[in-house]
Amino acid sequence: MSEPLTSPIASGAFAGRATPRGALERRFPPHVSTAVWLAALVAVAVIAGYTLTLSLQSPGTTIRHELTQAAGEMHWPGAEPRQSDLSAILGHFADHRATLDTAFWPDAIVTLHGLDRATCIDAKTVAGRIEGLVVVELDRHTAAAECRATNDMSSRIMP
Repeated sequence: MSEPLTSPIASGAFAGRATPRGALERRFPPHVSTAVWLAALVAVAVIAGYTLTLSLQSPGTTIRHELTQAAGEMHWPGAEPRQSDLSAILGHFADHRATLDTAFWPDAIVTLHGLDRATCIDAKTVAGRIEGLVVVELDRHTAAAECRATNDMSSRIMP
């Protein structure tokens, strides 16, 4: 009876010697463990999933998320607004042209400029009022009929 055919690599025929062209003895560099590669792969998958989730959100949901994050900066406002407070609040609106009015500090009014009609309607529906330790309420555009082709929407952040 003849012996079954086995691969030279599987049988260990090339162990300790150079492998034939195209054959791989190891999949990873010898100095990096498989656990490290697996952890890196999981981290990349989590980051990619989070980025995909953010990109699939509606514009109103994105605005709600930005307003919620900005409200988080207002838990303990000082008697007067500091430049660091203003920068922290406006830093959450990187995707939008935003201005901040602090005339009635510690209440702050964030105005998002140049929003299209669909974004206005979506934001009115999704981010009209956000309640928590800090309340965020839309100042204008109480009805969808008020949304025009281009809109400036203001939200009051009240600690």
